[in-house]
Amino acid sequence: LSLSSSFQSIIQMLNGVYCVAQVIEFSAFLHLRRKHNDLERPFRVPCSSFAACCFLLFMPFAFCIVLLVMPFFSGDVLQIAS
Repeated sequence: LSLSSSFQSIIQMLNGVYCVAQVIEFSAFLHLRRKHNDLERPFRVPCSSFAACCFLLFMPFAFCIVLLVMPFFSGDVLQIAS
């Protein structure tokens, strides 16, 4: 199955945008967990401490960073800029 190069570059760009959005969301979650720990929430994450939340988000955060940095090592930097 072969995709056209323009469609494939759009998919790669959207993956980068999605990863940036996830990193921002993770950062906001950690910020709210640290600054407003006693806020009333409709759903509570079963982590009682800030360190546990950081540990919980380490792998998804690292995966997003790897996806964002990988084009620089493969030489296909244009997929980020397009």
